[in-house]
Amino acid sequence: MYSRTLECCHPRSLSEAAHCPCILLLPQCPLSALIEPFSKLAAHMWVLHDWNDDECIQILKKCKEAVPEDNGKVIIVEAVIGEAKDDKFEYVRLMLDIVIMAHTNTGKETTSKEWESVIQKAGFRSHTIKPIGAVQSIIEAIYAVGFAANKDAIQKSNYMSSYNYLWILHDWNDDECIQILKKCKEAVPKDNGKVIIVEAVIGEVKDDKLEYVRLMLDMVMMAHTNTGKERTSKEWESVIQKAGFRSHTIKPIGAVQSIIEAFP
Repeated sequence: MYSRTLECCHPRSLSEAAHCPCILLLPQCPLSALIEPFSKLAAHMWVLHDWNDDECIQILKKCKEAVPEDNGKVIIVEAVIGEAKDDKFEYVRLMLDIVIMAHTNTGKETTSKEWESVIQKAGFRSHTIKPIGAVQSIIEAIYAVGFAANKDAIQKSNYMSSYNYLWILHDWNDDECIQILKKCKEAVPKDNGKVIIVEAVIGEVKDDKLEYVRLMLDMVMMAHTNTGKERTSKEWESVIQKAGFRSHTIKPIGAVQSIIEAFP
């Protein structure tokens, strides 16, 4: 249900998102204690689909309050139903819509018109939706009228202490993941750098009602990618060690995904 990526790897790594890999999340979000906030943007990935429109509006209003008026924006990475015609991922989005409706009280996947309504009611001045050839699209809700003029400065900001991935590495086999993570390791500083991976970890939490969702997603990845899969904690350990990281942690967050932090 959460957050961001790196440009050097693949089109589906969400390279169209802002290059600043920072995340600002609300206090009630399990990630808020994990990821340090920066003020120029707030980023959500697969968070808002857990909530109904009114709740999303309230969440986005809080994000709007947290970013500056002159150059602030909120990046939302979510499925947008019906956005791309003849898209092979469309029925995956529809399947996810059914999963969300079954496993949340009022959550859903959303069309572009529904996103427009939510974003406008939250008080944002404009927004863009960019398909990226994946299940998700990049939605940018822009607070400032003059944001475009400041975009280059924001993208050049030196927030490079961490790189963050959500549901990217499960598209690839172990050798490919190792190569991607090696590139990330080269890009972050050795003294305080880390790579944050938000992915399903199969079998990590016993008696978890979401475990069969992870297993279903594993079958989806095997069916719709060449060599992708969901991984166990042992498989993640192997990939991360072979990429050259000295240590890592896995933190369940009460969602389909867990937070994996790899330290160079």
